[in-house]
Amino acid sequence: MSRIRDAATGERGRRIRVGLGALTAQTVGGTAAESGRALDALVRHAVTAEESGFDSVWLSEHHFAEDGYLPSPLVVMGALARETTDVDLATNVAIGPLYNPLRLAEDVAVVDQLSGGRVLLGLGLGYRPEEFAALGIDRSRRALILEGTVCTLRAAWSGESVVPPGRSGQAVQVRPLPARIGGPPILLGAFASRGVRRAARIADGWIAPELASVAQLARRIGTLELADLDRPFHIALTMCAFTAASGAWETVAAGHSLVGDRYRRWMAQAGDGAVPDGPGTNVPVSTRPDQVVAGTPEECVDQLRPWWELLRALPQTVSAHVTVRVVFPGVDDAATRESIRLLGTDVFPALAE
Repeated sequence: MSRIRDAATGERGRRIRVGLGALTAQTVGGTAAESGRALDALVRHAVTAEESGFDSVWLSEHHFAEDGYLPSPLVVMGALARETTDVDLATNVAIGPLYNPLRLAEDVAVVDQLSGGRVLLGLGLGYRPEEFAALGIDRSRRALILEGTVCTLRAAWSGESVVPPGRSGQAVQVRPLPARIGGPPILLGAFASRGVRRAARIADGWIAPELASVAQLARRIGTLELADLDRPFHIALTMCAFTAASGAWETVAAGHSLVGDRYRRWMAQAGDGAVPDGPGTNVPVSTRPDQVVAGTPEECVDQLRPWWELLRALPQTVSAHVTVRVVFPGVDDAATRESIRLLGTDVFPALAE
């Protein structure tokens, strides 16, 4: 079991931490056999990332998706806790309003104990109406529910007696407590300014979705008003990256486009307004979107460097993370493992020089 590390100040020193994910176990056809292979591969990819020098592995969540999109990130995190020894285990993101907050506090505490205090809990509002309807949650109250969940988690992990917001009954104490004193850091994912400000107000960090440009990231970091924060804070940038000795984009393009098409369809059905630029932006598969990192290791270093320069300029109280999505449905598994290895051994070390 890994010893507990301080994920806020970082015993590894002042540098940008790199993560694999978000891992989703999506498939092309959504069959049971495909999902079995995808989940098995997910665990192997996490182990490869740790062996290649990654700092963290991130898991995502959606429900009732035809492609088998991972609905149970904390279950998988429990498996990863036993298969890895040092990487942080994180969610990007778990859909906070869909959980009973006390059960979430218990489940995360157990995984934190199993992992030796390696959990980072990333929560999001969620947006797909069918997920809320099927699980009996009022989608119109999701922001209030999320804020109440964060308060409940903090109280539960402090050891005090708690009653979840909006409920009546006897106060209870959550046990076991997490391995990390006070519980894992809570990060909130958000694209809109209101959500970014919410992260600064109530959370220990902000998870940025895949953004179109460095300037777009800089504007949202400005929304955080980091100079006014009186506590350690995390900023985790989500990107897509794939590297190979040759033909990197050609290898991953179809899988990347497939995932992007599904995300855009979900966002359009949700009607949430502005859709962040993400995987599979509306361009031909043969054209690499500007925000996607793909190429030889040397080319990936050049593409990533402007993002690194911005994140390096953050205040010393901020822990900066870059999480890269490398795994896409339908992409050759050996090529995916090699991309993970090259990112960890060639690309990220070159950026740290």
